[in-house]
Amino acid sequence: MKRTINNKKRFNQPLLFEGLENGTICYTDIDFLLEIDNHTLIIGECKTKGNQLTTGQKLVIQRLCDKEWKNAIGIVVEHDIPSDQDIMLKDTTVRKFYMNSQWEDIRDKKIPYEKFIKALKDKWKVKKL
Repeated sequence: MKRTINNKKRFNQPLLFEGLENGTICYTDIDFLLEIDNHTLIIGECKTKGNQLTTGQKLVIQRLCDKEWKNAIGIVVEHDIPSDQDIMLKDTTVRKFYMNSQWEDIRDKKIPYEKFIKALKDKWKVKKL
């Protein structure tokens, strides 16, 4: 199944959280989320190389993954694609992941997201993944 963006102009329109802060509490965004049949959760953030995960993003990933799931993982991927080009998630590189209540940095392995997910699918034996 090929998914398309219905309105590219709207897709590229930023959603700003200005004026909604309350001390150190503020909204955050997460770039991708996949839930399968109430048993598998993949939550992820895509960063340009060198940009760090925010504290809010890190906490959201950890807190959602630590809930009652058969399978749960938080993934941070990175890329160096120019801002005027589309980013293909499958071609990004996995920087680190959060699973079983701990973070693991694997950026030195330079694993493409598509390959990482394929290995995860096999490990978890989730056909829909």
